[in-house]
Amino acid sequence: MQSTWLLFQVGVAILSLAESKEMASLEDMSECRHEIPHHILEKRLKTNRNPVLWGKTRPAKHHCPEWSPSLLASSNVHDRSLSPWAYRINVELGRFPEIIFEAYCLCDGCLDWRDLKFTLNFSSVPVTRTEKVYRIEPCGNGKFKYVPEWIEVAIACTCVAPKGATSKKMNHLNKAL
Repeated sequence: MQSTWLLFQVGVAILSLAESKEMASLEDMSECRHEIPHHILEKRLKTNRNPVLWGKTRPAKHHCPEWSPSLLASSNVHDRSLSPWAYRINVELGRFPEIIFEAYCLCDGCLDWRDLKFTLNFSSVPVTRTEKVYRIEPCGNGKFKYVPEWIEVAIACTCVAPKGATSKKMNHLNKAL
């Protein structure tokens, strides 16, 4: 079960490393040019056969699941989490990379192990990381340049105390546990 999650994390790390090497080669792309570098164009053709189609085929929004023993049997960490999440595809033409997978929380609250149901005693919030992307901006005369930008990308969800929780409320919750 955890091996699947570990494998997923290793895959993401390898892709990030590969992209970071390509991004490093983009550092000198801040000058205006006529063409997309061949190594980037090849990667686009391999990974994004039709990015517009990908954007239109996003999975339907999932809903907060009813708790059941089958959730614990899932090989996916995002299903077994106290704060389950799913992924959606963020497609933005004119950005490199054009496709980014983002997590989104399925529940407002979190699974309460005492009652085996989802409650609002804790809040489900996204865990984000900062990722460097490049915007393609026109310079005129058919030329363009890559402009670096840092964006926040949700990678998972976790449970936190709700905003406005007082120490009195949290003491009450701790006593109940």
